[in-house]
Amino acid sequence: MGFDVCMLGYVWQARLSQMELFPEGVREASVLRYKEKRRTRLFSKKIRYQVRKANADCRPRMKASSNLKYKIFMRT
Repeated sequence: MGFDVCMLGYVWQARLSQMELFPEGVREASVLRYKEKRRTRLFSKKIRYQVRKANADCRPRMKASSNLKYKIFMRT
């Protein structure tokens, strides 16, 4: 009498469902930390590097052209 492969898979899943992944109170602490981080997120535009901002302001803006990729490809 042998075990069927499906039966072994079912037994394995049953054991996993009975295992406790987080010790007592650890999950709640993790969820609270996640919610606190989510609450304090900044969605406004924030300049992290002043040097990059200065370079971007000095650099002229270029409009993208549909033929630009083709022109660059043909030059190389």
